[in-house]
Amino acid sequence: MVDFNRNFFNTTTALQSQRFGKVTVMGGANFTVGVMAKEPFSNLSAVGGGFAPFKASKKLSGNLLVLGVYSPFTKFYEGKWWDSGLLLVPFSSWDYTISKNFKYNVSLSGTYQLKGSVLQYQVLTGAKILL
Repeated sequence: MVDFNRNFFNTTTALQSQRFGKVTVMGGANFTVGVMAKEPFSNLSAVGGGFAPFKASKKLSGNLLVLGVYSPFTKFYEGKWWDSGLLLVPFSSWDYTISKNFKYNVSLSGTYQLKGSVLQYQVLTGAKILL
């Protein structure tokens, strides 16, 4: 994220993945460091989850990704800024094949704080063109 007047930080993620049939499991860590609201900010999170592609019909296929993020180490100002607990990050992408070279796509994703509420969600749509 970049807002040079007040905020500047970067998140780096390292993940290890292993495929078991059609399902891929992942685990790793996120590290964020920077400045937020002109104050030092840092975060270390553990990440784990899985990914699976699927085919619903001849023309409809998709992917499902679910990640869990545990973020106990967040520092902002002089101490702990946010006690996030466990976050769930689901992502689903659906492709509808219109022709051999063109697919219409709808993606749904969000962030949910376990024992909390929905923190963010988004619906994206677009096209995939094979050139």
